[in-house]
Amino acid sequence: MKTRSRGKRIGLILVAITLLFFSYMTWIERSLLINKNISVSVKGDGNHKLRIVQFSDTHIGDFFEVEQLKKVVDKINKQSPDLVFFTGDLFDIMEEYEKIDGVMMRHEKLDEVMMELSKIEATMGKFAVMGNRDYQRGVDFFKEKMAMGGFTILEDESVQLSYEGETISIFGLSGLMMDYSKANKTVGEINEDHINLLLMHEPDLMNACISYPIDLAFAGHSHGGQVLVPFVGPIITTNYCEDYFKGKYTLENARNTTFYVSSGIGNTKVPFRLGNIPEIVTFDIAF
Repeated sequence: MKTRSRGKRIGLILVAITLLFFSYMTWIERSLLINKNISVSVKGDGNHKLRIVQFSDTHIGDFFEVEQLKKVVDKINKQSPDLVFFTGDLFDIMEEYEKIDGVMMRHEKLDEVMMELSKIEATMGKFAVMGNRDYQRGVDFFKEKMAMGGFTILEDESVQLSYEGETISIFGLSGLMMDYSKANKTVGEINEDHINLLLMHEPDLMNACISYPIDLAFAGHSHGGQVLVPFVGPIITTNYCEDYFKGKYTLENARNTTFYVSSGIGNTKVPFRLGNIPEIVTFDIAF
């Protein structure tokens, strides 16, 4: 009898642990939001500072609502960034946030999302690249909507900014079809005297640019696996994240490029997150 009673208690404990585990994975972790700080030194004497905040993969939809986006905006603004970078996949399914035959498919309007994005404050500008989900209505549509939020989309394009006597070049790569030839063309005229920053959605696009003088590069897409089981690895894997998967990399090239792959903020396909607390990332660059 004692053995049977002990076995029943162990069974109940295991059931309770399993329920707690799934509750944490389903509701708790994905509702959290952390800020990671990374310091990087590039050329110069280090007397000047540039602060960049990256956020990625919000996947606004069934598992991430506009109310949660407001918390992201507040957390970004608390960092007082000079630049803000978004590295793709704003919506999970963009059509759900549009008016069809005069009826809203969801309570939140697409323009409401852009209004929240417009509240992000950055003294030097806000820039973004498109993720695979952002092409649902075409490049022009997404550019127009993101402009309402104050973001400039860099689709195989670059911009130059002046700051503290230096030129900062920001390059953005198209994530559609993983076109390495376009990536090479975009960064082909890079100036090694500039501080060069590169944005992309799919991390493996970095392979097309590794030989160029890039100081920092930023990507998303992988969600860090979304569910990362200790000693096992990711349960959910995504294409184009084979060489660069999660977190900070220091590349073995002439510039020792710092490359960061964000685990993102939202969820896709399933409501689970484990070992990948939603994040924004603050980079303090000394030059």
